[in-house]
Amino acid sequence: MKGFVFLILLVGVVFLSISVIAYSGENINQCMNLNVNDKSYVINESLTYVSGCFNITGNNITLDCNGSYIVGIDNGIGIHVKNTTNVTIKNCIIINWSNGILINNSAHVSLINNTISNNSVRGIHLYNRSNYNKIVNNTVNNNYQGIYLSLDSNYNNVTECIVSNNSDAGIRLSFSEHISISAIQAYNNSRGIFLFNSGDINIYRCEVWNNSQGIVLHNGNLSKIMDNDLQNNEYGIVLNSSCNNIINNSVIVGNVGIDIHESTENHIYNNLFNNSLNVNFSGSIYRNLWNTTKHEGSRIRYHGINVGGNFWAISVGNGFSEICNDSDYDGFCDSNYTITTNNTDYLPLSDDYDEFTITLLYPEIANITNNQTIEFVFKANSSYHQVFSCTLYIDEVNTSKNDRVKNYTITTITADLDEGAHNWSVSCGYKHSEKRKIVVDITAPAINLSQPENNTNTTENVTLIANTSDLSGIKNVSLYLNGTFNATIDYNDSSAASHSVVFNINNLVGGIWIWYLRVCDIALNCNNSETWIFTVTTTTTTTTVEGTISQTGGGGGGGNANIITPTW
Repeated sequence: MKGFVFLILLVGVVFLSISVIAYSGENINQCMNLNVNDKSYVINESLTYVSGCFNITGNNITLDCNGSYIVGIDNGIGIHVKNTTNVTIKNCIIINWSNGILINNSAHVSLINNTISNNSVRGIHLYNRSNYNKIVNNTVNNNYQGIYLSLDSNYNNVTECIVSNNSDAGIRLSFSEHISISAIQAYNNSRGIFLFNSGDINIYRCEVWNNSQGIVLHNGNLSKIMDNDLQNNEYGIVLNSSCNNIINNSVIVGNVGIDIHESTENHIYNNLFNNSLNVNFSGSIYRNLWNTTKHEGSRIRYHGINVGGNFWAISVGNGFSEICNDSDYDGFCDSNYTITTNNTDYLPLSDDYDEFTITLLYPEIANITNNQTIEFVFKANSSYHQVFSCTLYIDEVNTSKNDRVKNYTITTITADLDEGAHNWSVSCGYKHSEKRKIVVDITAPAINLSQPENNTNTTENVTLIANTSDLSGIKNVSLYLNGTFNATIDYNDSSAASHSVVFNINNLVGGIWIWYLRVCDIALNCNNSETWIFTVTTTTTTTTVEGTISQTGGGGGGGNANIITPTW
């Protein structure tokens, strides 16, 4: 029984704790001044007031409207935060004021999950050195200006907000710096995002659609406009007297892609332009940069592994990038795109990128042949094309091309080679295969008899010596005595060094002997030496032959003679 009572008490305590957490904060039901530090307030009913509702001057204040309305009559300020720090305003619906929320000379203010609409001047206004504030997940629509940061309001973060149907600008910055604007949906405003005399602004991952002007920089410098989606705006981006800004990784589709008025040194690359007019210049034309160096990265358009310039399309389908040649399928047009004087995209993107796998089939690695007309056989696999071009390279030189290579089909390209050693490879698009070596040897090996000298006498034990050399290396050397094949040394040496060949003949029958050597190289070119004569002055009945070959040009070793004992 005591345990049961304890359980009831414990449940009651837990319930009480939860209730306190859910309804923490002082409940208020009227507009008022919030000037006491370290207070939290919760509104549980809608409020209507004439000239202003809340003035917040205390530090560490939280005002949670809990979904309630704060309604004005087109005059005054809904919520005014002045000369304070660490204020949070959340879950409010603020309508029909002159300014919905006004932040004056305050820091670390958080505006979270508010809906602010139908205010005659501004939905949210930060000014007069209001720094380090966050405006997160607010819907700001049907105001004259949606969100406005001015007069040295720096280091602020505006993110995940919807700004739509505002008569002037969805978001406007004036004389402010170091601002982050991200994940904004800016629809149906006169100007989606407008920077006036402001610098070091990051605008990224925003959807800016159906505005008269999408993103505007007027005297805006050192800002970054990245990863944005700008569509169906009359002007996607406007640069007016603005310098040293970066615009990249963005989709810009509409009427005029980017309007540039007397602006210079802006770096504009890896964007997709698809407009009736992609770039419009007015006033004096200065240099802007339209590509980065080619490097690996995520391309804005189509397949590929490298970024460089921009993709240039137009609404009727024949933009520069849509019709340019890309002979090596590397995803870049073969030629530059000159927009106007001092404005050239040197790496415009194409839509013809491909990835290839190339397998060399024949000749095999380190092939040696005496045929100068060679069939080079390979198989190429394309990721995106069924028919494409491949090129044969001999010693790094474009030698022959096949423009009708079929995907994953064995292909042959024939070429004539000069005698000598060569490297060969195949390229399909920008992809190169491995390199292989081939040696063409059409010259028979050289052979010079050395010992015994021609027309000399010798004993029955004779050492026959010759020197031989060849481009592709010696395969074998055969000895002929008195016109009959007698012995062969199989060497199969693929080096090109000179060699000394030695046949030792013991107990040779007395008399006149005629001898020569036949040498064949690895490429199967053969040559006979001169025919020499020696005379054996003693007599024996048994003849044996031993053959050796030594490499005088470095490396190698001996060969084994296949002995044949002739009958005389």
